[in-house]
Amino acid sequence: VYPFARDRYWTPVHPYRAAATTPPAPEPVLTTGPEMAYYRPVWQERALDIAIPARHTPRSVVIIGAAATDELARDLAARHSAAAIRHLPASAAAEFGEFFREHQDIDQVYCFGPRSGEPSALHDWNALGQSREQGVIALFHLFKALLAAGYADRPLGLTVITRCAHAIASTDQAEPCAAAMHGLVLTAARELPRWDIACVDIGTEDSQGAAIIAEPPHRHGEEIAWRGERRYMRKLVPLDLPPAAGPVFRERGVYLIIGGAGGIGLMLAEHLARSVRARLVLVGRSEPNPEAAVALARLGSLGADVLYL
Repeated sequence: VYPFARDRYWTPVHPYRAAATTPPAPEPVLTTGPEMAYYRPVWQERALDIAIPARHTPRSVVIIGAAATDELARDLAARHSAAAIRHLPASAAAEFGEFFREHQDIDQVYCFGPRSGEPSALHDWNALGQSREQGVIALFHLFKALLAAGYADRPLGLTVITRCAHAIASTDQAEPCAAAMHGLVLTAARELPRWDIACVDIGTEDSQGAAIIAEPPHRHGEEIAWRGERRYMRKLVPLDLPPAAGPVFRERGVYLIIGGAGGIGLMLAEHLARSVRARLVLVGRSEPNPEAAVALARLGSLGADVLYL
């Protein structure tokens, strides 16, 4: 389901088996030589650029997911003393649509991620479910409500605030449900150019009201975290890997490829089919187009078993 689509679609299951009657045309395969570049993400301390123009002064502010008594929420409200402040609980996500239809004057939204105090235990399904509902699901409903209320074509400031979504130090534990909000924000920032969208991760006890207000829009996939008085940005740095000591993929192994009908997905699938006669499960958002269907059928002739979902 595409995050900002208004309709929901279920795609049928398409098994593709070897049925080629003509030799397949040669296709590009994955390269593994020294021309490939590898990178790893690292957090680097990066001060806020003082040359960045100040953001607009909002007249109507909505704070979602934090009670009026929350220390950071109070700080944000106090720094917007000239604005009308409204609070909405994340649990009221079903009511977001009605709220934004009735209030057409909002120009700044702060959306807080779940605050559990401790990172969600991956085996605690109740905790994970609650964090998901108060985090990425509530944020998803917020986007849908704003778009349905006609905010897509007008200026809007939207700042998402999470706590411990990222592990900055090697000893940190990340909050997975809070981290999911960052992925949704990165997509929205590119698809809603009229909005000033930012996502800031802070520590469990941090209260960085001034820094959060000053944070510029993240239009190019920036990932920002504050720990105490220090601001960090995640960057990709080159990584040198030694040659593989043995085969990387297992003969007749089972491999799941998300986005398997896309260009990169099909290229990887063909590499696995040629090299290890893999059993492939390819997942896509829609039925494969004619070109992709031909490519999927070709995989069978290369020795792979293919299931497309």
